[in-house]
Amino acid sequence: QEMQLLTAANQGDTLVMASAAAYIPALPMVLQAPVLDTAPLELLLQQPPSAHADQLARVTQGLRQAGAALADLHQSAMRTGRIRVVDAELEKLVRRCRRAADVSMDAGAALHKLAQALPAWRAQLLEWGEEITVVHGDCKPSQFFLLPADKMALLDFDHCGMADPASDVGNF
Repeated sequence: QEMQLLTAANQGDTLVMASAAAYIPALPMVLQAPVLDTAPLELLLQQPPSAHADQLARVTQGLRQAGAALADLHQSAMRTGRIRVVDAELEKLVRRCRRAADVSMDAGAALHKLAQALPAWRAQLLEWGEEITVVHGDCKPSQFFLLPADKMALLDFDHCGMADPASDVGNF
């Protein structure tokens, strides 16, 4: 039911959401209807730095569309009872930073140092007056699909909730 409300509330200037096709309570999982005529943003982002200028311009346009679609979501009137707290996001960041060391010891060490320092800023985060809106909760390029007419489909709302919209931007 929440997915149906979210879909109805979020047909913005850029954002297009697939309607909920089915719900599987045992998993729990919402299956979304197909969105036709799409191109995955993630594939577009895999252009090599040596790509032709018009290909790189398309990457830039795709990122702008993703940002506009995310802004449509964050400006939605939709509300949910699920709250995505900063503490859980910080814990997730610490776990991810530990795994980064498997790829690069230097990068992993730097990220781990950052992750260890962030909780000290938590008290200041509570005071900065962020706006709480509906967020995707698992925002990354693989969730975005380009559509004709500068529209963007956003899929997979299993982790949506109420939080600072900066959390989606940071996850992206």
